[in-house]
Amino acid sequence: MKEEVSVVVVHPSIPADGRWIDDFVDPAAPYRFVKVGAEEAVSWHRRGKTTNLAEWRRHFRQARRAMNQRSDVVIANFPPLTLACCFWKAAMFSSTRVIGWSFNFGGGSKGRAARVAGKLFKRASLLITHSRGEIPVYAKAFDLPESRLTFVPCQRGTINVEPSAERFDVIAMGSAGRDYRSFCAAVEGTGLKTLLIAKPDVIQGIDIPANVEVRNGLSMAECLSLSSAARVNVVPIAETQNAAGQVTFLTAMAMGKAIVATDCTGTRDYLTDGQDALLVAPKDVAGLRNAILSLMEDQELCDKLARAGYRRWQENFSDEAAGKALREVLDRVTGNKQGAASAPEMCH
Repeated sequence: MKEEVSVVVVHPSIPADGRWIDDFVDPAAPYRFVKVGAEEAVSWHRRGKTTNLAEWRRHFRQARRAMNQRSDVVIANFPPLTLACCFWKAAMFSSTRVIGWSFNFGGGSKGRAARVAGKLFKRASLLITHSRGEIPVYAKAFDLPESRLTFVPCQRGTINVEPSAERFDVIAMGSAGRDYRSFCAAVEGTGLKTLLIAKPDVIQGIDIPANVEVRNGLSMAECLSLSSAARVNVVPIAETQNAAGQVTFLTAMAMGKAIVATDCTGTRDYLTDGQDALLVAPKDVAGLRNAILSLMEDQELCDKLARAGYRRWQENFSDEAAGKALREVLDRVTGNKQGAASAPEMCH
């Protein structure tokens, strides 16, 4: 391997002078990072479910600028940018190795579009998922060998926020893949002061109990402030092959909050029932209610799970942990045997 390896990071919502997990890679590692920011930063979590034509144009322009750097490696965040970088890799006959980070499709991809995308994704050296359970799903959808996909935990940076003066017993927030119908049924009649933060279309048609307050249109800072002021954070996920809710429960872990979550693809790599959270089967209203009430009635258990979750976040899901994981991925893709020898085996 070269003495120094040039690595371009391309992200749809981080400018060239912003911070990403490359900033937490050991400075002694043989990697020189450069960010190629978007012309107009787009928040991945606030955009629509599908990529529109204007967004595709931005992605392809940004990807071209990244590939024009002629670096050794390009790390493309999220599937649209990964696909665009793979397209330019083919068009330019480039030897640059492409790593697709946060390779998550939400509802997945099917049919002819998936087959066409798969031909481009084959040009990526490695595709990073944040859930082991999604690896066989994407391998089948895009006709890729499972060895081309690797699990690396999602990360959540340190959170510094002033808790809200308001107090809630229970809070649930987020919109992707949520099962708020079961959640509302679980807290109904408990008398628990409950806050639900979600987009209006996500809760449309759901009977909202009298003890549940609904809010939307809040800033991220407001959401974090309210979340930190609640005793229990609940992340109810619909039964699906695709991961959801990771940012929400990792945020709760980073703030040292007790968590109740659905036992599903997105949670199993991050939470262990009875150790750092309480996990409940999908759509199990009675089980969800019992888990919430058990934490409300047992402060010692609530504190124990919160402390364990915080420790697990520090060790595995913090920015520092993500920086180590990124170096391991680069060592693998570039063949840095010296770095790879000291790194734990990657998960497939």
